[in-house]
Amino acid sequence: MLDLQPSDPPAQYVGEIAYTDEGDGPLTVVAVPGLPGSGRDFRWLASALAGHFRVIRIDPPGYGASGRSGWAGMTTAQRAETVTAVIRALGVGPVVLIGHSAGGAVVAHLAARDPGVVCACVMVSATGPTAHLARRPLQLAAQILRVPVARSLLAPAIRRLYSLQGFPRYLTDDERAYALLDAAAFDFAAHRANLEAMRVPTMVVWAQDDPVIPVATFQALADLVPSGPRLEFPDGGHNVQKTHARAIADAVVGFAG
Repeated sequence: MLDLQPSDPPAQYVGEIAYTDEGDGPLTVVAVPGLPGSGRDFRWLASALAGHFRVIRIDPPGYGASGRSGWAGMTTAQRAETVTAVIRALGVGPVVLIGHSAGGAVVAHLAARDPGVVCACVMVSATGPTAHLARRPLQLAAQILRVPVARSLLAPAIRRLYSLQGFPRYLTDDERAYALLDAAAFDFAAHRANLEAMRVPTMVVWAQDDPVIPVATFQALADLVPSGPRLEFPDGGHNVQKTHARAIADAVVGFAG
């Protein structure tokens, strides 16, 4: 990463959905972040990819520069609809989809349900076929966080929780709350079905020291999805797209380019 400069192009919009657009090449890469993530999560990887591909980074509703109304949790299918809207509005495709963490579930959904827009997938520290978090506490928290006063009172504790998990400090209180709501709406059974239905070549990337998702989950994911490169780093944490941006970019070029 030391030989790279992070890329921060200006936001553009399809409705309320913000995205960035950079680079050029015969294929387009569309990068989908996890929870609570935005296109900023790919600023190092995009820098390394932009010499080979057109790179589109999505800000999901409520994160980064994208707007969001209401406090209902968004399902994977709803998040996928916003990605499809950007792809169709820009007239690109089929595209290489890169999904980080819970963004991998959006990639799997599109690959399974709308395969015409996808030519290859890259799963980076992605959510696997089995639950790696306790859903009942999340669902209870989601009910509480729909109340404005509760969100305000709980904000300091939630900031501390995210800090302990290693999430960046630039996140807003709303982004942290939205992520809990969206995580509570996550359906692991539907996600596993999507993974099993994938047919396009799929690259899987993870680090052995990931503090968020167990390594066994990544191994199960790699065994389940279609063939493609498997990159396992000894270190790099949950955000290997930052810590190993150059190596991942080189692998993506070899895989999809």
